[in-house]
Amino acid sequence: MQTRRTGVVYLLLALCGTAVAVWLFRARGEDGSAVAAVVTVLLGLPTMWLTWEAFRVGRIEARAAGGPSAQLSAAADELADEVWDELQQAASDRQLRSPAPIPVRWRWSRSPVAGPMEAALGDPQSLTPFSRLPQVPASDVTTVREGGLSDLFKVYGGLGSGRIVVLGGPGSGKSDAAILTVLEALKHRRDQVSDDERDRVPVPVLLKLTTWDTGRLFFKDWVSAQLSADHPLLRSAEYGGNVAERLLKKHKIALFLDGFDELDTDLRKAALKGINEHAASRVMMFTRTAEFTGTEQAAEHTRGAAVLELTPITGQEAAEYLRRCPSVSAAEQWERLICHLRDHQDSVLTQALNSPLTLTLVRDAFPDPETLEDFLAPGRFSSRDEVVLHLLDRFVTIAYQPPLLQGHDPSAQARPRHWLRYLAARLSEQGDSLDWRHLNQWAPVFPRIVALGLISVLTGALGGVLAFASWGGGYSAQGIDGAAGGAVYGAVMGLILGGAAGLGAEFRGYGRGGRTARGPLRRDLNPGVAIVVGSMMGFWFADYVYTRAADGNTATAAFAGILIGVGSAAVAGMAATQGRRARQALRDNAWTRWKAFYSRVPLLPGAVAGGLPMGFRYLFPYEPFERYELAEGLWNGVWGTVIVSLIIGAGRPASRQGILTGRSAAWRRDRRESIVYGLLFGLSTGAGWGLREIFMYHPDGQEYGWQNDILPGLFQTVGIAIPFAVGCVIAGSDYWRNTLLFLQLYLRRLLPARGMRFFNDAYTREILRTEGPRYQFRHRQLQKLLAREHRNPV
Repeated sequence: MQTRRTGVVYLLLALCGTAVAVWLFRARGEDGSAVAAVVTVLLGLPTMWLTWEAFRVGRIEARAAGGPSAQLSAAADELADEVWDELQQAASDRQLRSPAPIPVRWRWSRSPVAGPMEAALGDPQSLTPFSRLPQVPASDVTTVREGGLSDLFKVYGGLGSGRIVVLGGPGSGKSDAAILTVLEALKHRRDQVSDDERDRVPVPVLLKLTTWDTGRLFFKDWVSAQLSADHPLLRSAEYGGNVAERLLKKHKIALFLDGFDELDTDLRKAALKGINEHAASRVMMFTRTAEFTGTEQAAEHTRGAAVLELTPITGQEAAEYLRRCPSVSAAEQWERLICHLRDHQDSVLTQALNSPLTLTLVRDAFPDPETLEDFLAPGRFSSRDEVVLHLLDRFVTIAYQPPLLQGHDPSAQARPRHWLRYLAARLSEQGDSLDWRHLNQWAPVFPRIVALGLISVLTGALGGVLAFASWGGGYSAQGIDGAAGGAVYGAVMGLILGGAAGLGAEFRGYGRGGRTARGPLRRDLNPGVAIVVGSMMGFWFADYVYTRAADGNTATAAFAGILIGVGSAAVAGMAATQGRRARQALRDNAWTRWKAFYSRVPLLPGAVAGGLPMGFRYLFPYEPFERYELAEGLWNGVWGTVIVSLIIGAGRPASRQGILTGRSAAWRRDRRESIVYGLLFGLSTGAGWGLREIFMYHPDGQEYGWQNDILPGLFQTVGIAIPFAVGCVIAGSDYWRNTLLFLQLYLRRLLPARGMRFFNDAYTREILRTEGPRYQFRHRQLQKLLAREHRNPV
């Protein structure tokens, strides 16, 4: 219904465009008749396409929502595969299963918000909000009393209330427990149920509550937006549109929520209220004990819920864990530590090493056993906090300690720590993870746009010299010719193109949690693609109206250019929000290969947004609807279609963009794809112009044909390709935008100039870990320590 209302809006826009054309005709009489006709045709046709697309998608959504659930089940299965891949990589980065799993256990919570077990379990004979999962026994008192991490899945799958809260102290392993439980649930869904039963098993997804704007979005709307942003397959028309919303409505999603304790007090209250009112799915929350029990709505949220808490690791368990670790040698110092943990259960050291955080820190912070001497000295620490701070500090120091052969350079170690402090402080302000695609928010936009504009001015001037010089392309425009004139003309065009590309690069959106994405025709379109295509087509057509239809009237030409630019921008911006298809997710045949290619070079919206205005301009090169040149019109229409299709394809999100794993994988892919699309776009633009010069050059009185030397055409091809390729690379890439961002931060001495290399190096040194394209500190306590050092430097 929402999509159909959008179609009505487009129809109204078409009527408005027609009204503007009538006004032009009445106001300017003979002079305005041609402009009125042009506006009616070139604004009306894109609007008709948008209207048809809106109604087409509306029919797909209605048919998918009211028809069989096969599409929705297929979307759920593909989502489960993506979540599995992402969390498997996260478990590997966190070393949750190797070298040795940490023996974390839980029990029924003794906190005031936890009610009796019987209230959470309910009456076995009565109806419950959720049925137990297939092949999972119903939870009973024995199931929920206590267990290990592997037993959390049994509670999740067998509890009829569908509400579980897992509490724990700092560093107790809550996030690790969430990841392992989701993986166990995905494994059960994939391997332990039949195909018929699988449709009744929800897909577990792990979400960070820190991205939720509780004052602007209801809980279910935020979940839908976050899922669509992280998993572009849920925006695919292949599954009928609005997939995330429909999966939630049909109870095919189970929510695992982390990060509640990172919200401030008011947001925690609003979050619990929103979850209680709007959550229609199974919800399992992982949070710190103090922050949860201190929230007013906690008791209401836990009514009927199983409230569990992670228990501290005993000295005996810690000693056995360290003995199993391959990194722990048989050195005398390690033996003393292991014996101390086993024999002195009440010591400060044993009480400090009672969590996954401190155990992993002590495992990694002493590669040289000799350095344990100071750590084991009697009376060295007076409190648990002193031990934790010492381990965190030593962990960073050891990570950046140079090899012995390189000598000791204090400044070389100080710089990475300084950069990590700034990174930690920024993450503490905006959440616990860093998505490099959104780093442009870390510094002012204007300097980057100016820098991109200057780059485009230089490349435009170079291209202008090649295209206009008498020894080169020999091109002339508006009475401008020669190398000097070409440099000025190219610099001006480069400034316009660079400004549009810079704006497009800065305002490209990925539909983060605060923005709702509604299937393949999102109402908020892709602003970057819209700006680039709209600016290009609007400027091109304003020049045509100024010289051919408006008798030099600047206001009329500008007005017509704006209208045509808006129509092209709307079509291109809407089309650029649809995700690219993943070949591996489809049957590999000629039709699916064509669909995968078409999703990257969408020719139909490219024809409407670019081919139509370009073809019209050159079909009637002298005056609208007068003498026509069919060959030139067709050639330029095809040319415009190709270049705009490439822009739309470059702006479309990749099918698995949110879950790319591995160090800098998304960064490298973005750089590679931006260069490929930029080269294709530049060559298409330049070749269209150069081939037109070679084959369609026709002085007055001559026919079409090979009337010119090939060399000027080649010079024009290269001269035009350079600035347009640079503009497309800039507008369609986060890589180059963030390269300038790192330069900004480097000049302010906050991060190195090669920031992604630094992040990757910190990942290699196990300071950071990754979740898809996102980086976060391996230990949240380490992030807090470094952020505190940044705010209060010594």
